[in-house]
Amino acid sequence: MSGPKDYATLGAFAVLVAGAVWLSGTLDRKPQVTEAAAAAIAAELDIYVEQLSGPPAGEADSATHLTVCLETARQLDFPLLAKRLAPSFLRPVPAAGCTKRTVEGDFGMFTARTYWFDAQGTEAAHLKIAKVDCPTRSRCLVDIDWFGGGNRYEVERSGGSWSVTGYEMRWVV
Repeated sequence: MSGPKDYATLGAFAVLVAGAVWLSGTLDRKPQVTEAAAAAIAAELDIYVEQLSGPPAGEADSATHLTVCLETARQLDFPLLAKRLAPSFLRPVPAAGCTKRTVEGDFGMFTARTYWFDAQGTEAAHLKIAKVDCPTRSRCLVDIDWFGGGNRYEVERSGGSWSVTGYEMRWVV
């Protein structure tokens, strides 16, 4: 015979299993979030990357890169992010490692413009990773905001690499 005590035990066990599954999925998502963010950042800045030219084969040139000051509410693995973006000449750094200067004036629709600089004082790009949502282990939605607009990238993993499979403009000034 089954009584209320048996149902309570079964319910508690089901909640425990569901919680463990959720926690295991949440704990190992940092690399997934970072990989998805790297693919979205590369897509967002693709036009600028095309303008950068790499050093001749066999030569290292640390000056041929674009520093990207990143604001993000999600904690990203910056060494992994840098590794994934290295082929695109993008060098991501936390926004806290950058400086900024705001200039007041008449910039069309804007009354001020903020310029970002890396630790050496070289002008840098600035992006805000507004949101990263990974409904599955192989698919994420990455929202990126920049001066004057924001985009959403659908990023999927196929094999061992992440790539952008969809794009949507979220807002623009």
